[in-house]
Amino acid sequence: MNSVENEDVGVVDYLKVMLRYWWVLIVTPLLLGGAVYGLLSLQTPLYDAQVRILVQQSSGSNVQSLTDVDMNVALIKTYTAIVGSGVVLERVGLSLTPDELAHFEVSAESQPGTQIMIIRSRHPVAAHAATTANTVAESFIAYIRESQLTALAELLAAATLQGVSVGDSADLFAAQIRTAGAFSIIDRASPPSTIVTPQLRRGTALALFLGAILALPIAFGLSRLKNKVESLDLLEHRFGMVPLGAIGYWKSTKINLRFLIDPTSNQTDVEQFRSLRANIQFRLSSLGATVIAVSSAGAGEGKSTISTNLAGIIAFGGKKVLVIDADMRRPSVHSIFETTNDSGLSNYLAGIVTDPDEIIRETGVEGLSFIPSGPLPPNPTELLASATFHRLLEAARERWDIVIIDTPSVLAVADTTVIVSQVDGMLLVVERRKTKISAFAAMIKRLNLSSAEVLGVVLNMALASNSEYGGYYYTSADEKPKRRGLQKLRWW
Repeated sequence: MNSVENEDVGVVDYLKVMLRYWWVLIVTPLLLGGAVYGLLSLQTPLYDAQVRILVQQSSGSNVQSLTDVDMNVALIKTYTAIVGSGVVLERVGLSLTPDELAHFEVSAESQPGTQIMIIRSRHPVAAHAATTANTVAESFIAYIRESQLTALAELLAAATLQGVSVGDSADLFAAQIRTAGAFSIIDRASPPSTIVTPQLRRGTALALFLGAILALPIAFGLSRLKNKVESLDLLEHRFGMVPLGAIGYWKSTKINLRFLIDPTSNQTDVEQFRSLRANIQFRLSSLGATVIAVSSAGAGEGKSTISTNLAGIIAFGGKKVLVIDADMRRPSVHSIFETTNDSGLSNYLAGIVTDPDEIIRETGVEGLSFIPSGPLPPNPTELLASATFHRLLEAARERWDIVIIDTPSVLAVADTTVIVSQVDGMLLVVERRKTKISAFAAMIKRLNLSSAEVLGVVLNMALASNSEYGGYYYTSADEKPKRRGLQKLRWW
């Protein structure tokens, strides 16, 4: 049973994503920081001026008690609301309406735990901010005193109507005057020297920091959204696949229509297939296998090219190899070997041809033979599930050292799942930046349902300059695996 997808992500995976999407880690903070800087730059700079007022009000006793302090603290909260009201702002000796004065952002607050009230004014001009704060403070004190004196006058008038003289009630009026409270400005506002808002440096720095934090999930989101196979390490870590080799870019754009390997060449491309051959033969010898099927998740990922060139390099090593084109829906092996497809596997399985030697064709490589798919039949799945196909494979085991079956894509049709039960192992081909990770996962699940033995995976169109695509190779069953990096590919 093959491993299903492993969602655990290690430090190495994080580093690879960060290196792959380095531009996201740079652009995101710069964009966010630049946007915040631009927005803050559009705001009008404001200066903040403050006036501190001491509020004292007693209950009538010559000595201020704790109750008086608590009463003053509570009273200050009421005064802070009065400062911003129209009755105070209208008294400010400036040529401004209350709505215009609101642009000055006049406010009041209490200093916690004290009897001090702070009147604050903000304005684009420092001198205006200080003038407004002082004027509002003076107007507020005048308004409160006038209100208290008016209340005292009304009390005096009421007493006179009741026939009570001022002399008779001197102590009462004295106490009322003391409760009227006292206000003293302990710190007058002066023109401030620094802007309090907007804070360009702090705001931009915070935006850059948040952008750096957001860049990480954005990078991983793009990695998930892209959903394409990038490396053998990804398949090894997430799916438990054995990386058997990587094949780089081909000179020809028609990679599925040519037999490219020249076994006498020392070019890097041939070396990649030699490395793949060594890995495959080690896997086959350890499993005692001779018949393998080559497939992929989708079409056009290079499985036929890998099948034929792998067969050629194995045959050049002295083995007898048979390639069977079992893709009777979109066959291509006959095109790679540059021959016709008028007769082949479908003719034999349908009983039209009874002698298998009539459909076997030789190639220009010694020891390499192949069976084309033949004319497209209406029922390829049934033919591949027949006893005739099983007998053909058993006969091939006796006659050839290795049998390689080029099968249809696993996710496209059910043909491959029928074949896997009759072979010793599966070789999976993926194309870098084309095969979707989700498609590969779906392929593994489908093969697991068929109890397929996956030998490993080959990465097609790999970046040979990256050492992670180097192949594992073995010289004998007793030797330990070694890592061999691929040289940079040349166009040829």
